[in-house]
Amino acid sequence: MKFSPLALDPDNCVSDGSFIFTTGVPLPEEGIREACKEGIHIGASEYQVSISNTTQLSMSNPDHWRSIGHAYNVAFGVAMDRSGMHRIGRGYILHNPMSDSNFGDLASQILVLPGFFTEVSFKLLAGKPTITLIVDPMSKVLSKSTVLDKLRSIEEKSNRKLKETIEMELQGKNIMTKYDYQSYTIEDIDFTKTPMSTFHLDKEDKDITFIDYYKAKDVVIQSTDQPLIKVTSRKKAIYLVPELCLFTEMTPKVERDIPKVCSIKPRERVLRMSTLLDLLEAKANSKNLLTKFSISPQKTPIQMLKSSVTKLPKIQVIGSAAFSPAEGGWGPQTKGLKYGKSLQADLKILVTLEEENKGYLAVIETIKKDLMAKNAVSHVYVKSVVVGHDYHSIAITPDIKNTLRTTGLWIAILGPRNNKAKYEDVKSTCLREQIKSQCIAAEKLRTPKSYIIANIMKQIINKLGHLCWTVDLTISC
Repeated sequence: MKFSPLALDPDNCVSDGSFIFTTGVPLPEEGIREACKEGIHIGASEYQVSISNTTQLSMSNPDHWRSIGHAYNVAFGVAMDRSGMHRIGRGYILHNPMSDSNFGDLASQILVLPGFFTEVSFKLLAGKPTITLIVDPMSKVLSKSTVLDKLRSIEEKSNRKLKETIEMELQGKNIMTKYDYQSYTIEDIDFTKTPMSTFHLDKEDKDITFIDYYKAKDVVIQSTDQPLIKVTSRKKAIYLVPELCLFTEMTPKVERDIPKVCSIKPRERVLRMSTLLDLLEAKANSKNLLTKFSISPQKTPIQMLKSSVTKLPKIQVIGSAAFSPAEGGWGPQTKGLKYGKSLQADLKILVTLEEENKGYLAVIETIKKDLMAKNAVSHVYVKSVVVGHDYHSIAITPDIKNTLRTTGLWIAILGPRNNKAKYEDVKSTCLREQIKSQCIAAEKLRTPKSYIIANIMKQIINKLGHLCWTVDLTISC
């Protein structure tokens, strides 16, 4: 947005979308009044924006430290944007990938982009509050396999139902473009479009082929007969070229081996931090912004902090000994475990299911028996109600409501039709009536009984307060 009456210096102000943070004096009142008269055009719609001075932040006021830290984080993020880095989530990555020589046998399979998580905040150093810059080096790892590689691999299998197989294997996959590292989710593969197809370029109000559009950006497309990817977008349909899109998912074996070659050692962390600060200083527009906000990080890390690695967390079940998850999974550790104390003697479970899923009543009855036989945390009573309506909340009568509030859990078995609305109905009812609930998709009842029972037991324990995590902290500063 540009508010011309305010005549704001772009190096003196930054915004997080809700607040404008400026250095120096407050915004001029006359300029604010004029700026509020201007409409903001987004697409075909016009919006009025209200601006007002709120608070003049002071370092000497501890109540302002959180807001000051937020302002510095926004300013530092803008500086990183200006430096040419690319934002992914809360982190920033460099556009140039690391050399393949660092990754041994994985070099042919992965592309590694160095990056950073940063935070500016007040920390107590030697007992005094100090503004500190925390830099945590990270790596964004992508597969070198493109969507076009996957398409050709499927084609080589000569599957008779080629299009159906392609859609089944690719729909919902996360991908990232090679040229600007933007993330997308594959919605569909459009076999009616190719890179030779045209689309309308709104900024220049003209039609252009995909191949010419990318050529103008110095991106060359080799294959002209590949179908295009339709990706999920809130505004309009977006089409991408498979040849230019990398997968973000790797095979399980590659994922297991990545930490061996991508872990960042302490000395390398210091070098990475220096690289970031050098980059910000080398770009005039990012340097100017940091200077105006008086952000001048020192390149030498703070040496006075000491820390210790904490012990592994433990699961503490009320009335029983703690055990470590590292020693085994949930099942082996809880098998035969005797609960010396329970928060409630009786547990009443209401199960609601739809008319079309009445066939699962026998499964629910078996679950009830197994819960009681396998040492559940409380004595379990199960009541099943078949609802002849999409909305399960119709089963919550005043008597049932009072029971569930004190000693109960509501389990709603949701059929596939109108699933989202049914889920929202259950959760909004629970929020309003202060009832604990768990929604289960009806198709899950086809899975092995032991899996369902284990899941329900886990939900009972988690949601009714029988389980908590404990960890022994040993930290020194």
